[in-house]
Amino acid sequence: MTIGTAQGEVLPDFTLPDTHGTSVSSRSYYMRRIMIVGAMPSTVDTDWMHWLKQLSGDVESIPEPDAVCLVLTASDCPDLPDLNPRVKVLFDDDFAARTKLNLQSDSGEGCLIVTNRHGLIYHVSTGRPHDAGMNPRDLPEWVEFIACRCS
Repeated sequence: MTIGTAQGEVLPDFTLPDTHGTSVSSRSYYMRRIMIVGAMPSTVDTDWMHWLKQLSGDVESIPEPDAVCLVLTASDCPDLPDLNPRVKVLFDDDFAARTKLNLQSDSGEGCLIVTNRHGLIYHVSTGRPHDAGMNPRDLPEWVEFIACRCS
């Protein structure tokens, strides 16, 4: 997967469904929070399921108001594991959010994007979970580091 937005750029705004069935701007959703966006690959295998479960567990150690985690996936994603309620799974069937984020599914692999509190892209990882530049286990430290840099 290639990402058209890069570190230091502002993450584009995109629409998210809220709990009431209406839409909310991602900017208002993550305003003043660090945002973690994980885009699942087109073919989800056991590596990615393990990665997603790990990410869900690691979000638990991030202070509640400080970060939000979104996972973009298609509705045909097989049996998602039980996830932390703070990990919001968005069914991006029409790839509208991925298109807005300028994620091209050329290789079919997933990615991880982390923004600071102002929506600036702070870190991007592409490729298979075990090859990515940032492991989900590193997220609490990254969030703490980013929070210190932004305050």
